[in-house]
Amino acid sequence: MVNLTSPPGYSASVVAQLMTMRSQMEDLSRQLGTGMKATTYGGLGTERSVAVSLRSKLENTGAFQQTIGLMDIRLKTTSTTLTHMQNVIDETRKAFDPNQFNLLSDGVTGQQKNAYNALNEFLGLMNSETAGRYMFGGRQTDKPPAETIDRIMDGFGTQAGFKQVMSERRLADIGTGNGRLSLTAAAGVVTLAEDGSHPFGFKLNAVTSSLANATVVAPSGSPQTTSVTFTGQPAVGQSLTVTLDMPDGTSTSVTVKVGETTEPDKGLFALGATPDDTAANLQSVLANRLAFAAGTDLTAASAVAASGNFFDTFGGQAPQRVDGPPFDTATALVDGTVANTMQWYKGENGALAPGASPRNQVQAQVDTNVSISYGMRGNEEAFTWNMRQFAVMAAVDMSAGGTTEKALQSSLASKLKANLASPPGTQTLTSVAMEIALAQQGNKQAGERHTQTAGTVQTFLDGIEQSDKNEVGVKMLALQTSMQASYQATSILYKLSLTNYM
Repeated sequence: MVNLTSPPGYSASVVAQLMTMRSQMEDLSRQLGTGMKATTYGGLGTERSVAVSLRSKLENTGAFQQTIGLMDIRLKTTSTTLTHMQNVIDETRKAFDPNQFNLLSDGVTGQQKNAYNALNEFLGLMNSETAGRYMFGGRQTDKPPAETIDRIMDGFGTQAGFKQVMSERRLADIGTGNGRLSLTAAAGVVTLAEDGSHPFGFKLNAVTSSLANATVVAPSGSPQTTSVTFTGQPAVGQSLTVTLDMPDGTSTSVTVKVGETTEPDKGLFALGATPDDTAANLQSVLANRLAFAAGTDLTAASAVAASGNFFDTFGGQAPQRVDGPPFDTATALVDGTVANTMQWYKGENGALAPGASPRNQVQAQVDTNVSISYGMRGNEEAFTWNMRQFAVMAAVDMSAGGTTEKALQSSLASKLKANLASPPGTQTLTSVAMEIALAQQGNKQAGERHTQTAGTVQTFLDGIEQSDKNEVGVKMLALQTSMQASYQATSILYKLSLTNYM
């Protein structure tokens, strides 16, 4: 009987060994081609957990870098926008000239047209879109935060615009023409009094006098009253000055003097035949000067106050309207509603905690424990303060072009020019720009950290995942030699004849 068993020394283990070496050669060939030690984390052996952790760190860093790149675009564009806004402010401020009055064919002055254009440009910048977001609407970023200039100034439908709010406020401040003051003369006594306790019109501040034979009582009481009592005749050249506070927080003075003749436009009143007649002359000229001051300085101050009533809505405040009609005898302001008053700002406008900033309402996480704050609301004081000055100059009626209008524009130009310089206590555009600059710096620093981190992590990860081609080549050469020896030995065994075997 013939024995058909394998030749001596031959077994399945030899084939298995050859197959293993072949598999090793294929893996080394793959490593040499791809540069990677393994196709799966499992193939990395004991280093697989470290590789998974490093890869996760790298992916997180990449996500942060994407956010940082997007924030870089938004912050740079926002910074540029704020710079443009400041340029508009500076250029308009330079254009406000108290000594210039040039009425154009359309009934507005050159300075008014300049102010209108400045307001329009300011609104356009506020409504600009940056990398898919409207930056001046707080957390409401999907639509423009400000109304159009036409609706803001002229209103829409039943909603009153700034011009109407300003006009009503002017009526409340001017009253019958003398700034809500009553002025009487009787029995040698001239009495000047506020017409009630309310926020409108002139408020008596002080009275100074060089009048001889006259007793002057300082303003007192509520509402305040002052008086001049003639006990004889004053002398030519002697004067009386009344200092008046106005609705925008500023003050003005009205001065009258004893003259050879009565000249109201110059503030001169003549001596009468008796002290009673002199008191009547004083009352007449003082009334004229109060009316002129009401039509100029008070009208300018009233417009500025009205701009605050209309534009200052930060933190959910409603625009303010004069409680009327009638307006010329009004005694209070009331909240304007969505139905009757244009809401010029349409962005996020909820109340903030004391000391909180809109900046902190919008944040971007740029590192594990680092966020940058860059929120802005278009009705923050830094923006509305300047918009108010533009709107006032653009809205006041100068079309008559007379002496009063020239004096009014002069008063406005002086007042608004000073306001555009950002008086102490007002939030400035520069302060907002500095906060955005700090956010840019934080964003940049985070980006630099992530770039360094990514480089370090990638180096470690490469050491774990990538093959050393020189090392792989040596292993392949050694394996190839071993495989050749194994194949030769196997071949010899397979070539043994049955006769030799038997």
